[in-house]
Amino acid sequence: AGRGGAVARTVGRERADRLREWSGQQGVTLFATLCTAWQLVLRRRSGQDTFLLGTTFGRRPAATADTVGFHVALLPLPLSATDATPPPEAVRATGRALFAADAHSGVDLDALLAAVHPDPGNPRPLVTVSVDLDRAALAGIDLPGLRAEAVAAGTESAPLELALMATQVQDGSLRLRLRYDADLFDAATAEGYLAELDGQLDALSDAVADAVAHAVAHAVAEGTAGAGGARGTATAEPATRTAPDTAALLREVWESVLGLRGFPDERNFFDLGGNSIAAIRLVNRVRDTLGVDYPLADFFADATLRAMTGQLAGGPETDGSETDGPETGGPKTDGSETGGPETEAEAVVDRAPVSDQQARMIAGHHVVPDPAVWNVPTRIAFTGALDPAALRSAVSELVARHDGLRTRFAQEEAPDGPWWQEILAAEPVALPVEDLTGLPAGERRPRADALCRADAAAPFDLRRPLLPRTRLLRVEEDRWELMFVLHHICADGWSLSVVLAEIAALYTAAAAGVPHGLPDPAMQAPGYARWQREQRDPGVEAERAAFCARYLDGVPSAVPVPTDRPRPQKLSGHGDTVRGVATGAVRAAVEKLAADRHTTSFAVAAAALGVFLTRLSGEEDTLLSVPYANREGTASESLVAMTSTAVMIRVRLDSANLDETCAELAVRTGAGALGAMAHVLPTARIMRAMRESGAVSVPDRVPHVLAFQNSVDTDIEIPGLRVEVADLAPPLSRSELCFGLAPRRDPAKGYRTFLEFSTDLWDHTTAHDLLSSYTDVLAEFSARPDRPVRELLGERPSQGPPGHGSGGSAGDAIAGPDRPGGPSPSQSLPNTGKADAV
Repeated sequence: AGRGGAVARTVGRERADRLREWSGQQGVTLFATLCTAWQLVLRRRSGQDTFLLGTTFGRRPAATADTVGFHVALLPLPLSATDATPPPEAVRATGRALFAADAHSGVDLDALLAAVHPDPGNPRPLVTVSVDLDRAALAGIDLPGLRAEAVAAGTESAPLELALMATQVQDGSLRLRLRYDADLFDAATAEGYLAELDGQLDALSDAVADAVAHAVAHAVAEGTAGAGGARGTATAEPATRTAPDTAALLREVWESVLGLRGFPDERNFFDLGGNSIAAIRLVNRVRDTLGVDYPLADFFADATLRAMTGQLAGGPETDGSETDGPETGGPKTDGSETGGPETEAEAVVDRAPVSDQQARMIAGHHVVPDPAVWNVPTRIAFTGALDPAALRSAVSELVARHDGLRTRFAQEEAPDGPWWQEILAAEPVALPVEDLTGLPAGERRPRADALCRADAAAPFDLRRPLLPRTRLLRVEEDRWELMFVLHHICADGWSLSVVLAEIAALYTAAAAGVPHGLPDPAMQAPGYARWQREQRDPGVEAERAAFCARYLDGVPSAVPVPTDRPRPQKLSGHGDTVRGVATGAVRAAVEKLAADRHTTSFAVAAAALGVFLTRLSGEEDTLLSVPYANREGTASESLVAMTSTAVMIRVRLDSANLDETCAELAVRTGAGALGAMAHVLPTARIMRAMRESGAVSVPDRVPHVLAFQNSVDTDIEIPGLRVEVADLAPPLSRSELCFGLAPRRDPAKGYRTFLEFSTDLWDHTTAHDLLSSYTDVLAEFSARPDRPVRELLGERPSQGPPGHGSGGSAGDAIAGPDRPGGPSPSQSLPNTGKADAV
């Protein structure tokens, strides 16, 4: 008779996030997981292995965006599973079914129904059970002078026998609502279906079952035993569920990366709060979800969901032989192929060739005057009632979770044989408390600083286990400091953010005596190295080298930035770091310029630095070394290892256009940077390609670095404690000048800034002036983007006296008084920015 009812329940935000995370690890959407769980519930109830579910499908043409009308249809989705189907394969099969259904979305459903049920005297529906996911539910209505609130409303009608709707709520939770045909089902039975679905979702996200049968058994909750059975036939070929089209899948990916819902398709990614790191994550997720590559260059050309959907609509071609899951989108994470000779150490649990980044780091470690320059020293200060045992547990669990934090390196047939990475078995970390409160009050701080700086400056031996060097100091009754030192070969800036976030989560759980709930890392350092080798393609490398040679053709081999002292024949490696801040207003101007011109904040910062160096040197073509995160595939996002690599970025003033504006230079610089990042190669390989192409000028090194640290987040929080994270960089320098910007989590706080410099060439005061003046140029550059670049150059510094390298003090060459942006000891950032940014 069409009478209906509805029952509902909510999946909390934490569980919903866990489901999204698990779905991403399987390379599918949350909708595919929901669909599979519903299928398993229906399978247990009906005894059927094959189903036809229905799902709503709609694709509005652009011309209908603002029209009121009915633009959806019910799409049939065939699904099947057996007792032998593991849960990951079940959800991937659902994902393939979604793409296949989408490819046939234009089929005439009336004709299809007539073909399936040709007897006109016995009409039967095509589907009787459905499932849908509403990703952009109405959040509210703003009316002047009124407050509007949603009121839960039921329905007395039943469009199908069972219709499941999941709605993603703004707070991240998931609302499940099941409408049922009251002529067939009681409310108690419908509640039982939802209870089983709830348990089924938990079983899938826990990933503890090896087969669907195990998942089903795990999912049946005791509370469903009393639910009544269907009065009618519950074996209704569960109506096929409509597969979400590619546009819906892409929107889900965008919403997940941005943490936003309901935005228009034509809104620019960067206007919505995205940055270049988020763009990398977005492209990775698109690759993993759809199985297609979407070049970053195409994305930056038109960073809108509408443009991406226009290029990718219809989804990838798939067939049943395709391999799904993380294996196709990134490094393999199993340890099946280790190769190499047997190791004598029983504690070694895995052995693999080194990655390209590790090989370069090993070479660099052995040629620098002081290998401590590759240390990543972090001091974490806690104010409050710290639980040392919980912290010890957290650090031990952290090391156990990540192979990269318990690695040593071994070489075959030294000195020219290949290097291998060896992963040691995890053991508890000893973290005794060194109590300084017994010292006189005036001696505690200097003693703590001396101990921490000694740890920061002590070099590592790559052939010995590179465990984190830790020290826990109690400086005051409620003030504790954890010194945590890594070698750069084990972690880059992205990795450090993972490490800090996990320390906070693991400590919080240990202090509360509850499981931490963190998913296992999707990838480990040995698996990354193996995957890298599998992906190697000489043809692709040659094409990349040729591109870079063309991009850098004609770049000057040196930029004569004035120095305080004559340049020695070889730099000693001694250095220092000055720190500062760029205000929230400066950051807002940078981000507005980037958003208005559809480029990135990094491009603005790089263009401004190029202008600043031109202002110092008179050279209108400058080369910057830029650390690039180089994370491919979603599996790499939880990886603690060094994946970053240096990319050479050119900032060249347009000699043919003397009126080129700051905005135009930023866009042109960003486009060049994007091309360079799409053709990543080791610097030495690029320089060799330049020589082979006949370049007249080939730099033997790139002395100036820009580290834009938008992948490093050190603003961690722990309940009951105030946490401050600081870098204790040793008095060394990896380059002549390394300028750094690190966006704060709160945009109003602007950027942390730093300048690492060679003390062979500059004094501390000059370095302070350089950092302050660059911050000023960045502010001027972004505040007036339509201003001609050449107005910013002003008077260029004159050449210094003979014998003083390229001139006198860089600080003397900068007109105008100092402005905000100088050193601030309380504002510090990790010493990894020189290796991983953008």
